[in-house]
Amino acid sequence: MTVRGALTLVLVLGTAACAPFNPEVIKVPVPVPCVFTLPAKPVPYVEQVALTGHPETDALAVFRAMEAELEARRAYEVELEAAVQACRGGKEDGR
Repeated sequence: MTVRGALTLVLVLGTAACAPFNPEVIKVPVPVPCVFTLPAKPVPYVEQVALTGHPETDALAVFRAMEAELEARRAYEVELEAAVQACRGGKEDGR
């Protein structure tokens, strides 16, 4: 054994007599990106109405398409708000 080896052995054995190593768990919040799929955008029903030239029937068809489009947009808004709220961890923004 060389002097260098003996010195290393003494240093290693000397540190072995120190207090035992007890790791401590420290919890640190880590930002995690929110990943979700966007819901499909609602179909613009009003643009798809085939006008016949009769004011009464055209107005009723356009009105029904507007109602359907409004309901689809409301449902889309609810789905988007649910996705945002899920990313925030269920916290609401005070509205």
